[in-house]
Amino acid sequence: FLLGTLQVAFSGTPVPAKRYTVNLDLPAQDRFHDVAVDYADDLKAFVKDLQQIVPPEVIDVVDVIAASVDKHIRAPYASEMVGVSLAAGVPLGDVVLANLLYEITAFSHSPSKVCTSIVAEVVNGTIYHGRNLDYGTFTGVLRNVTAIVDYQQGGETVYTGTTFVGMVGLLTGQKPYGYTITLDERDQGDWWMNLIEGLADGTDGVASLMIRDTLAGNYTFEAAVDKLAYTALIA
Repeated sequence: FLLGTLQVAFSGTPVPAKRYTVNLDLPAQDRFHDVAVDYADDLKAFVKDLQQIVPPEVIDVVDVIAASVDKHIRAPYASEMVGVSLAAGVPLGDVVLANLLYEITAFSHSPSKVCTSIVAEVVNGTIYHGRNLDYGTFTGVLRNVTAIVDYQQGGETVYTGTTFVGMVGLLTGQKPYGYTITLDERDQGDWWMNLIEGLADGTDGVASLMIRDTLAGNYTFEAAVDKLAYTALIA
């Protein structure tokens, strides 16, 4: 069960998030073109606000990554980020920053994040998996870049995620007839050491990319749990 609605500030009226299809049969650079074009202005506002709350040293690290993105971010994610940058007219460094949202805000002075996931079974046997993803600031711009994406191959949906446009990874995902995944952050260690160590092995430590890897792979439920439990993460 995915979070599929947005709450418009002060109105109390739920508004469905926009839904898109990402065709995984396309070249990686072209997959997010339509989404990035539609959200270009909102993505720029999102990154502008994000830049205000992260230490300047983080921006320096991100700029190094963007300068040689293929070296630091593995395929196909590097090419997908380049495609978002070109389609939205946003500097590649800003797209990389958006993709490290969860990691770079995982330190003690970051905005409040008290994520919670709940799994419940009702009397007829239906299982619901709900989540919140709490940020204490820039909630308006995050609301404006939230979308549901169906990732398809051969015309079939292989997994679905609720995500922030600009991020090619997923913090919330569902594999049809398989399992659902939500991420709740727990801080450990200094952000700068975590970031450097996490990027040393081709962004294996970026949680959103690891979750997308899991959803895209041919994992059983038990194998997915094992991968998620024992992969070292930045956040």
